[in-house]
Amino acid sequence: MRLFITTIIFLLISCGASTNVKAQTKTVSQNINTPFVGTWEWENGNQIFRIQLFLDEDGDIGGHYSLLQTNSNGIPTVIYKSNKDIGHGLTYGSVIYGSSNGTLLKAGIDDNTINNPNYTHISGSLTMEIINTGNCIGCSPTATWKIKEKKDLRLETDDRTFNIPTDIILTKVH
Repeated sequence: MRLFITTIIFLLISCGASTNVKAQTKTVSQNINTPFVGTWEWENGNQIFRIQLFLDEDGDIGGHYSLLQTNSNGIPTVIYKSNKDIGHGLTYGSVIYGSSNGTLLKAGIDDNTINNPNYTHISGSLTMEIINTGNCIGCSPTATWKIKEKKDLRLETDDRTFNIPTDIILTKVH
């Protein structure tokens, strides 16, 4: 009986310890990814390419993007957005998904805004690197944004190209 009680106590302590380790790991992951969380923008004339990054339920990076065009009064109009309505009250899931080491984000990305009647999206690999942390007075964080097309099996007639920018410098605005 004493062995049975000792075994039960050992199991309870072991289970509690593993739960604590998991919670600590998640906290560290969120802290590492936090510099990327927020809204990033790139302006090109009267157009604004906007990235919105967030922490998902696992503490990894998720995100969406949009292209806005401002008129002469500064009022924006949405040209496209990745978080679009797919019918029945549903929206497209996160199109950016990855993790970072605190300054370098490696992620998958889907461009679901391509202009191709035969395909709905194109997938790529995203590298986003913070090049200025914004620690100086009046400085906003900046980051490079580079996308490379995933090489996979394709038909010769597959002529998809990215509609979203693939090599720019973003500024964090929120």
